[in-house]
Amino acid sequence: MFEILLKGAAIGMLLAFPVGPVGALCLRITMAHGLPHGVLAALGAAAADATFGAIAAFGLSWMSVWLAEHQLEMRVIGLSIMTILAIRMLTAKPIDPSAAGAIDEKPGVLGPLLTTYALTLTNPMTLIAFTGALAAIGVGGL
Repeated sequence: MFEILLKGAAIGMLLAFPVGPVGALCLRITMAHGLPHGVLAALGAAAADATFGAIAAFGLSWMSVWLAEHQLEMRVIGLSIMTILAIRMLTAKPIDPSAAGAIDEKPGVLGPLLTTYALTLTNPMTLIAFTGALAAIGVGGL
């Protein structure tokens, strides 16, 4: 039992590392607003991965089926969020770091966390990766 727990923890750490657009967003938030906000952004992605991990590990097959059936809608939501973020990034005025009070506006605590949570949650490939990894180690009768 302890061996399965260790294998699951190792797989979870490997799969939860934010890569791709979510990783780039975490990096941008960190560079623009500081380490605490970057950590919150990474925690949002990790929380979504934990949600998918729980779905896969506890065999919530109805949720897996629902996500598979609504894959297109989830992708459209993710694409919409990424498009809005890209437009905001492209139209934002550059910040002059030498100006006093140049970075006065910081996002709230929930902003980075919820953004990366929503983006990661709208990626059904994460669920497939978790399900495959858990099946490989024999968790949940998969």
